Amino acid sequence: MIYRYFLFCLIFIKILSPPLLYSEDFTKLSSNDSVSIPRDLYYRDNFASQWWYFTGHLENDSGKSFGYETTFFIVNVNNEKFKSPFGLNRVYMLHSAITDINKHKYYYKNTLSRGAYNVAGFSADKKIVWVFDSYLKGNIDNFEIYSKNDNFSINLELTAMKNPVKNGDNGYSRKVDSCEECASLYFSITRLKTTGEINLNGKTYNVKGISWFDREINSDYDATKIKGWDWFSVQLNDGRDIMLYLLRDQGGDIENVSMGTIVYPDSSYRTIKLKDFDIKVLSHYRSKKTGKKYPSKWYIRIPSENLDLKVIPLVKDQEFIPSEMNIPIYWEGACVVEGSVNGKAYVELTGY
Repeated sequence: MIYRYFLFCLIFIKILSPPLLYSEDFTKLSSNDSVSIPRDLYYRDNFASQWWYFTGHLENDSGKSFGYETTFFIVNVNNEKFKSPFGLNRVYMLHSAITDINKHKYYYKNTLSRGAYNVAGFSADKKIVWVFDSYLKGNIDNFEIYSKNDNFSINLELTAMKNPVKNGDNGYSRKVDSCEECASLYFSITRLKTTGEINLNGKTYNVKGISWFDREINSDYDATKIKGWDWFSVQLNDGRDIMLYLLRDQGGDIENVSMGTIVYPDSSYRTIKLKDFDIKVLSHYRSKKTGKKYPSKWYIRIPSENLDLKVIPLVKDQEFIPSEMNIPIYWEGACVVEGSVNGKAYVELTGY
């Protein structure tokens, strides 16, 4: 689940050349909407923004460990029929990152394209979305990711180990308590067997591990009410997976629509509400690059699951700083889970 993109959507709508579509011109979501699979795996037209998000934990045979993030997203800004190939209808973006856990180093890159001359695009077949040489291919059971960057690349094959889960109310996921259309269509595949290779500073590593996939489609958020969010994807060693998020309003209070999903080893799942779990910050980290102060260790308690967990970053500095100044800075990082059940996690932090 990757909420930062509603900010990207609003930013692009404001700063890119007119005439532009605004939120009232996009398809509106309501509580009657739901996710349809496999339809919603592929690009959905006339929504403000959408994204395909992968994170995971990888290692090679010698025990070297990595975390990774690869996210493709599309922001629609105009539906004009341009004669020029440079006419701006939508913006494509790729965020990629590798955490070298053994060396405590973090590498990241954001890539932006207008899509002119088909250098970025989407399709409803095996090639789902691409940005320059990087792409996502596949279907609901099997994916292929290729992300090429200046000093690192990611080339992975992923096979679903669990069925998709529809987060929220059958995939309708509200983000602002008082706004029905401030929502997204949201589903996840919480475990994917992952094999392939990563290249880091010219050295190639054959790797394997477990990944997480999120897919979201949205049209409207009331960004004036949301300051930021903390999002957790947890993969426990007993086969349970947990997605949790806390949305913070401008005063720093937690929105009542904050929620989570518990996914069991047999792919059955259930939704939990804010009252069903507790998250406490145990320590903080201040970035030497931006001066931002982020939470850096958490205690998570879910009484109905008999879970008491500590989530600890494997590398403190996993701060993603986009090269475009209008795109928000965020922290997204690989973590270890200790407690009543051990495991691994990815955490995303915005609004700090």
